[in-house]
Amino acid sequence: MDQTDRHWFRWTVIALFLLMSLLIAAFLSFWYAVWPMTPRFVVIHSPWIIPQVRALGKTNIQDGIWEEGKNRFRQIVQVPNSGAQSALISCLRTSEPNVRWAALQLVPIAIQHDVMSPDLISEILRVTKDVDRGLREAALAKMGYLPRAQAEVLAITAFDSGDQDVQFIAVLSMSKAGNRVLIPRLIDWLHDSQPQVRARALFLLYLTRDVDAMPAILPFLYDRDPDIALWAGKFMTAMSESQEPSRE
Repeated sequence: MDQTDRHWFRWTVIALFLLMSLLIAAFLSFWYAVWPMTPRFVVIHSPWIIPQVRALGKTNIQDGIWEEGKNRFRQIVQVPNSGAQSALISCLRTSEPNVRWAALQLVPIAIQHDVMSPDLISEILRVTKDVDRGLREAALAKMGYLPRAQAEVLAITAFDSGDQDVQFIAVLSMSKAGNRVLIPRLIDWLHDSQPQVRARALFLLYLTRDVDAMPAILPFLYDRDPDIALWAGKFMTAMSESQEPSRE
């Protein structure tokens, strides 16, 4: 084989190698897109968080893969310097809505053993203003995990927006965090002239199970409006059940 033949042989091998690399990459991309086992494999076996979040973003949260993913994420977070928050920040900065949404679902686990970093706080606050309503609401649902002052400002802004879905998220999130910042606003609603506003206030107070709201709710137990009486009664029933001693 002369020098020219060797030259062509070398470049032919290189070209074939590059072609095979492209074909393998294309095959793996197609495989990842169509075969449901692949996300589960990545979630369970990948040592890196970002591929796990991306894989979870391809699945339905009702799938068993999500529980496996959360358990795997909990294991990683327990390792010192796991970089979990940094990985979630990277995911929240992507242009892929499903990846950002998946990252938001993992925020509570990421901060179980660590204080939420300022960068993660900033990213969550940024997503609360996203053009995608689903992402905005997913970020708002995490407001209870933010530092108290920032959480309260965000909750009040969300509550005052007038959007009923957003108000529901704000009340539920802050209630789960044990923060009463929205309770006075709900009690003020009980004095509104419109019965539907009073009924909604009672419904949201029922969700909070806030014991200090009980005196304000008692007068509505026998209200002439059936919806108002219904939610006032549900609130009192829930409070009564929560105060009963457990029976074994």
